[in-house]
Amino acid sequence: MKWVGFGAYTDYVHGFLIISQIEAVNTIIRRSSDGKTVGYNTNCDACITAIEDAIQGRMITYAIMIVMLALLQ
Repeated sequence: MKWVGFGAYTDYVHGFLIISQIEAVNTIIRRSSDGKTVGYNTNCDACITAIEDAIQGRMITYAIMIVMLALLQ
């Protein structure tokens, strides 16, 4: 059986042209509005889009950002 990645298990792939070039979907989210699954590649810009899509329509009063810094010595 050939590995097809997670993209094969989604109803929709966000940024399909970009993802088809890198051939990777690493996050699947089920939309509460219609129950369909959306595949994302959460590296870089797609990570922000996935978070925005997940919180769309909700009022956010504050946000906490955790930044991890690695110091190279």
